[in-house]
Amino acid sequence: MAENIKIDKEKLTQEQSNRLGQVFNTIFTALSSYDWNFTPAEIEKMLVDIDIKGNIDQIKRSVNSKILSIKGDDGKFKDSLIEQFDNINLNNTIDVIIDSKFKGYSVQEIIYNDDLTMNKLKEKPNSWYYQCWNDELERYEWVLTYGNGGISGVNADSQLPLGKYLIPMNRPTDIQINGRSELEPLYKFWKIKNNALDYANEIVEKYGGIITWFVYNQDTSNGDLDNMVEGIKAIASGSVMAIPKNPGEMQGLNHDFGFISLENLTNDMHMDTVDKCEKKISQYLLGSSITYTAGESGSYSSGEVGKELLDSVVDSYTKYVEEWIEYLVYYQSLIFGFNYKDYIVSLDEKPNLNGIQELNNKKIENYKGIKDLGYQVSIEYISKETGIPIEELSILEMQPLIEFEKKKTLNDIKSRDIQIDEDLQKVTQKKISLISAQIAKQYKEKYSKIKSKSDIDKITTDFSKTDFDEFMIRYNLFGIYTQIYSDEIEFEEVKYTTEELFDLPFEEAIKFFADKIPRLYDDIEEITGEAIAKTFWVKKITDIEVSKKMKVALDKILAEGGTFKDFVGDIPDVLKKSGISKDGYYLQNVFRTNMLSSYNAGRYEQQQLTKDVFEYLLYNTIDDSRRSKVCTDLADKVYRSDNLIWNRIYPPNHYACRSIATALTDEQVKELGLEVSNGTEGATDALKAIEKTDFDNNPANQKQKLKQIATDKEAEYNKE
Repeated sequence: MAENIKIDKEKLTQEQSNRLGQVFNTIFTALSSYDWNFTPAEIEKMLVDIDIKGNIDQIKRSVNSKILSIKGDDGKFKDSLIEQFDNINLNNTIDVIIDSKFKGYSVQEIIYNDDLTMNKLKEKPNSWYYQCWNDELERYEWVLTYGNGGISGVNADSQLPLGKYLIPMNRPTDIQINGRSELEPLYKFWKIKNNALDYANEIVEKYGGIITWFVYNQDTSNGDLDNMVEGIKAIASGSVMAIPKNPGEMQGLNHDFGFISLENLTNDMHMDTVDKCEKKISQYLLGSSITYTAGESGSYSSGEVGKELLDSVVDSYTKYVEEWIEYLVYYQSLIFGFNYKDYIVSLDEKPNLNGIQELNNKKIENYKGIKDLGYQVSIEYISKETGIPIEELSILEMQPLIEFEKKKTLNDIKSRDIQIDEDLQKVTQKKISLISAQIAKQYKEKYSKIKSKSDIDKITTDFSKTDFDEFMIRYNLFGIYTQIYSDEIEFEEVKYTTEELFDLPFEEAIKFFADKIPRLYDDIEEITGEAIAKTFWVKKITDIEVSKKMKVALDKILAEGGTFKDFVGDIPDVLKKSGISKDGYYLQNVFRTNMLSSYNAGRYEQQQLTKDVFEYLLYNTIDDSRRSKVCTDLADKVYRSDNLIWNRIYPPNHYACRSIATALTDEQVKELGLEVSNGTEGATDALKAIEKTDFDNNPANQKQKLKQIATDKEAEYNKE
């Protein structure tokens, strides 16, 4: 019996999923709307794609984590080179060199000090510079065109002076004289990903509601294949698709012939295709060959690539960067007359200070254990084993223990976490006002320039001009930190207050968290990638919602007898009334909710790592007149940490939610006489209320939820 595959992704077998993917891939690549014009403009668009940018940023961070060293003859030239590289903002230079792998080439002007040592490198637009043929030298030379292009030749006046610019090129050829982009193999997948919904609709329009498919052996002749197609057309309506059989595939009518229903399934097709393309982008950029085999069940997923593959990719980019940094040494050799071949530039791994710290910590713990057994170790031995200078060690005069620590009440435990949360709420209000002001300013400037109602659809903001993504990272790390060090924070045994910690420069704050929690040195790239992805979807949702609000405001003005000109002239007031200003309710809610969700995601992830010790979570609320009905219903409920109910009720559960989940040990639950609820016991009403909102998810799944909300809102907006 032939198989009729309906797209219910939850119920598809692996074989059905593979077959479905083969069909989608075949019909996608046959669509008439494909435009494969891979231009510099398209490259620029690809470079700001959230998946591509996130992966490239990961490569840049990995290369920039290395330490530059110059090997060769000691002396004044080596010392001078080391000092210059320390002063030129090397991280930015490395980033621009890596960009040349994707743009084909990149341009940095070398700014010199009066003594002709390097002061800094300044990035320049690629469009200003072009390679032209030099008849006299019979080779291509770089010239400055300020974007005009079209220069047929090079003369002494237009040619760029040697040593003034660093212009790395990636694999130039006689045809691609300005280098090749590593993004070219990804262009197909990026194009499909960005246009998948349109393509899915076109599939249904072009092929109808039902496609009959069959598989054939790859050695089948074209004539035999045509006969097979015509034979099937005679007994089946609609389109017919032939799919080549892969080696090792199962045989039989059920596997070789069937139908696929496409009616009303465009969204599933869209999401399935986007997921596959995102996966391919990550695999290619971070270490894998690239093919498009639909329905794969491999171990890679978007953003997850084997460490050995990633290390290999980073090593190749590191060597590329080293080769071009050596040009800077070469230019200095031309100025100061030394032999540049005497020096080798290398980017080396930083020493594993975490491992050294952990070893010293273990040695200290061993010393404590020896002391507990009644033995004494000399101060000289401690200094030698731990690396602590002997002059920094002194013997403490022990004070007699007068009383045992007072056992904490439930109110003590709840108050501790609530106080931390309230301190964070105060900091959050200041930060969201800052970000809201930055975004509101962008909307004001852009909406003031629109010429028609249709221009509203084109208005977008640039969150990269704000600190929102950095705050998303900080809030996540702060959540992890407060879950681990809540007792220290309660008794103020900390280096920084909450406010001071959020006022620190970003890099300094990250270092503080990582020093306190060494595993974050390994996790920070993943946390950063998550924050960037969340920022992208928050931006998309915000742009859509603001566009809707502005259209409503415009329609109201027109209905009251006003004109489009009146609307544009009154943009500041319209934005303010719509909650889009520094203190506007809409922007404040957006940023507060997402930043605190990131904070709670950090707490939840740490609680899950320690659930063998902290086996229970308590829904902790502030009992005042502002407490919502949902939080009142859930107040003081205790469930096991691994109870799936936390996937639905973990705070925040509404806008301006001030609740928090407090972790408890089995011993604490017993000592405090707390009642543990099972399943969804005691949460029926709250669950019904939460299901009607966008908060029906765990904060650890915030990225996926934001993506789904953005997709739904975009589809709804496009229908209006």
